[in-house]
Amino acid sequence: MKKPKILLLLLTAATLFASCRQQPQPPAGYENMQLNPDFLADVELVKAFNDALFSGDPDRMEPYLAEEYMTIAPDLQTYQRDEEIEAWVAFAQSFSDTRLEREVYYSLIMAGTEDRPELAGKWVLLWGDFHFTRLSDGRQVALPMHVAYKLGDNKVLGTQVFHDRLSMMEQLGYKVIPGEQDFSVEGEAD
Repeated sequence: MKKPKILLLLLTAATLFASCRQQPQPPAGYENMQLNPDFLADVELVKAFNDALFSGDPDRMEPYLAEEYMTIAPDLQTYQRDEEIEAWVAFAQSFSDTRLEREVYYSLIMAGTEDRPELAGKWVLLWGDFHFTRLSDGRQVALPMHVAYKLGDNKVLGTQVFHDRLSMMEQLGYKVIPGEQDFSVEGEAD
């Protein structure tokens, strides 16, 4: 009977010791971050924003986009608020069944730094699979993507999108024609 009591006492002492130890300091670069306490509400905002974009309806998109909204596309080209709306309207005219699957969300608040003040604020990070179908021929596209959404005042201030454009173009039937120093994409595949 003494062995279980001693084992229980040792286990309790070890638990107390472990819980009283000071938490390790975050590695350099992480001290300016914290988890977002509004995670669920902010993820719902991002989901509603994406649904509005996928609809191709400007009236549904406008309430989610801050006036200063800017997105950075995978090719690092930037789009302002009105350009983003126009791009999604045009997308909806050529593609259907636009959706995300297998989404994973993470949200944090950044304090920003002296050399990167633009990082300050709420962020929602999304990883998922982006799907759509081209209306003209029924070709389906599925590709993994990552989007970082910056939020403020219950709107989306900006996004940065990452996905494999080459895979997308190949799924749409385009072929890569290698050149001497560069490559170009030519016509649709047969």
